Amino acid sequence: MYKINRNIAYTLLLVLVIFGTLSTVNKTAFVSAASTIPKGTTVGGVDVSNLTIPDAQDKLTNQVLRWKDYDDYVIEVAEDIITIPAEQVKFDIQSTIKQLEGQIKKPWYDFFQKKGPVHIPLIADFSFTEEQISLFPAYIEVEQVAREIVRIATVLGEKQFTLAIDQTNEEVVIAENYWEVPEGFLFANEVVEELNGKKISSENQFSFLGNVAENVSFYNEEDGSFVASLLYSLLLETNVEIVERHSQKVIPAYSEAGIEVKVSEKELLDFIVKNPNPNAITIKAEIVDNNLYMSLLSVPQKTKYHYTMENSEEVHYRTITRYNNDLLPGHKQTLQEGKNGKRVEVYRVAVAENGEELTKELMSKDFYLPTPEVVLKAVKVISEPPASDEPTTDEHVENNDSGNDRIDQSEDTSKDNDFMKEQEENEIDDGIYESPNIQK
Repeated sequence: MYKINRNIAYTLLLVLVIFGTLSTVNKTAFVSAASTIPKGTTVGGVDVSNLTIPDAQDKLTNQVLRWKDYDDYVIEVAEDIITIPAEQVKFDIQSTIKQLEGQIKKPWYDFFQKKGPVHIPLIADFSFTEEQISLFPAYIEVEQVAREIVRIATVLGEKQFTLAIDQTNEEVVIAENYWEVPEGFLFANEVVEELNGKKISSENQFSFLGNVAENVSFYNEEDGSFVASLLYSLLLETNVEIVERHSQKVIPAYSEAGIEVKVSEKELLDFIVKNPNPNAITIKAEIVDNNLYMSLLSVPQKTKYHYTMENSEEVHYRTITRYNNDLLPGHKQTLQEGKNGKRVEVYRVAVAENGEELTKELMSKDFYLPTPEVVLKAVKVISEPPASDEPTTDEHVENNDSGNDRIDQSEDTSKDNDFMKEQEENEIDDGIYESPNIQK
């Protein structure tokens, strides 16, 4: 019995020794396997066979730097070449190494199984600047281009590629017009040159102050408002949202009521729009033979747009009569010509391909104050009253500040009061008769 127990003890001891030896060898083998990378393994196309993890990280860092320094991205779009700096690509080497370690790690129970090579891409990211986005035609999906740039970077591939063009998404003119440049608008050229080629990106806003006025050497309010007004007239023929627009309060000679814009740096009055479409809109503008030609280019839409002006109403001017002692009896002089004001509503109409009217959107209500007529007349001749010891006065005649002009209060004061009352009412209306889309 004792002998049997001793044999059992020896057997158990032998099993423990063997198990401990195997365990030590297995752990050593695991450490050895984890310390070097399997033969044939690549990361981003770079061979890291039999390297340690730190050595592999150093090699990848150096290869990425060499890849960036060698050349930049060259993208062919139709007949244009667009260059994008490779430096804009951001690589995450540490996250890539962690992913590699997870791939080559071998558990203790898999000691006798030989680990094969691993192939993984580098982890990278990229984004365009606003200026770079503007270089691409509206029909090019820049997000798709960005994904292609990242794909190339993850394998440190060749940085030159051509974008396939879908002819159905090619830019066409969606609105165009031209206005004669008013005499004396000397700074319009620089504003037009800055505006030419600008893009209103998809789902983004476009500010005339921020994108145009702030980039010219000298911004003149009249010149800038002229250019912005023509742009506004074209945008009314699209579905672009009018976020902020201010009226000049007068009808400019180059346009008509309701189709004008005021853009002022001093008063911080901007013209802001938003493009709700999936494709960008390109603005083309140039001055030829003293005419400003402007057009909008984008992918054509099935729905067409145009604007109409409705509920137009003339606001008649008042006449203010003043009297002057220096004029001969029966004579009069016009100091200021009268001009009627106007109220008008501007609508944008959406029309289907079959000509059916789909929607009608109120874009703005504008009010333009009338200019009063000012007439100077001779003082009425008043017959001499019978002689009296006490002096007499004409209560209907009152000297104004100059001492020469006289105003017939009995005839004109009521008119002036009525006119001033209407002016005040008009000023109240003026706050109402603005675009409902204005942000103040």
